[in-house]
Amino acid sequence: MQEEMAVTEDLKRRAIAKNASVALNQAGYQQQYDDLDRRFKAAFARLKAIETERAERESQRQSVKSFVDTLMQSGDIITEFSAELWSAVVDHMTVNAKRSVTVVFRNQIEITVR
Repeated sequence: MQEEMAVTEDLKRRAIAKNASVALNQAGYQQQYDDLDRRFKAAFARLKAIETERAERESQRQSVKSFVDTLMQSGDIITEFSAELWSAVVDHMTVNAKRSVTVVFRNQIEITVR
């Protein structure tokens, strides 16, 4: 994405320089410039989406790592409540009006218990 953005930006600079030094059809020049500008903005939007997805995946990775580390420290079989394990696994809970509870885990899986 960054390479595509750099190439597009370079093409825009060249088009501007050419327009400044040579008599061009301004409608054609404007169309070319607008096309390059749209291409740059599309590449920039894709880059931002990829960066956002990467950050979300890194956050999930850290969450899973924390869960595994906590689980490994607690031993083979879990026989009693552990606040550390609970915090590593559960993001939040919601008590619903219809006598149910929704548990949202750190991996965004939701379970509603009635």
